[in-house]
Amino acid sequence: MPPVVSHFVCLQPRAWARVYVNDVPVYRAPHIGPDSRSGPLNHLLRQGENEVTVELLRAGKQPGYDRVPDAFVFELYIVNNLDAPATEKLDRTLLCDVRYPKIFEDARPEFQREPLHHRQTFRIEEPLPTPLYFHAEPASFGCEGTPDLRDAVQRIHGALERGDHEGFLDELSLRFECDERAYPDEDGMRAGPRMQKWRDELFPYDPRPDAPLDLSQLHFEARCGGRVAHVTRHDERHVLDVACRKDPKRRIRTDLLLIQHGGRWRVFA
Repeated sequence: MPPVVSHFVCLQPRAWARVYVNDVPVYRAPHIGPDSRSGPLNHLLRQGENEVTVELLRAGKQPGYDRVPDAFVFELYIVNNLDAPATEKLDRTLLCDVRYPKIFEDARPEFQREPLHHRQTFRIEEPLPTPLYFHAEPASFGCEGTPDLRDAVQRIHGALERGDHEGFLDELSLRFECDERAYPDEDGMRAGPRMQKWRDELFPYDPRPDAPLDLSQLHFEARCGGRVAHVTRHDERHVLDVACRKDPKRRIRTDLLLIQHGGRWRVFA
């Protein structure tokens, strides 16, 4: 049974960082803060050597501190007692621990400045299925993307514009398949039930974009040697920021990570 590798990222007020695992974006949102995120990451990891990269754009200096303790923290770990009761302390095996100011202090003097760039590798000895993006076909493209990349975003956005919920799920189906492959022993990651949950808990409230897709706002970034396309917007909004008409508190809010699969660009994470 493959282990579940989880991550935890925490930023103090006014800190701003970007985190990549195997060159795939994991965290990149600027916040006044504080901010913290956590969750499993098997879908980005493989057995053997992996890499984490941190771009610390702003450490968030505070009065009385030259360098704020734990202004930025990123951990990767395996929980060894997942079935333990809530009252029992988690037994963790730490795989990667990146934090500021240690990464500042460890950097060569000429690089002890913002933005601070840090890269390190870590190993996972337990068997993990290799994610599809490691073997995806690479492509060369600039920040404006290609017709095929723009078409992929239009397909996804257009399905929501039309209220074509099954078409939208079809566009996301590779992501569900990749997650099920990465977490074969987790019932909550089964593709079928997860898609049905969208049908039951989101689609009845009619998620629809409030404006047509503005292709001029899209920014395409080649990651992983061109095997992955990270799609964001120039105005810092999410590529998909879609509220439900019948309940605006329910919404789809995400950027897009695409790979070439089956002859077209598809969402994989």
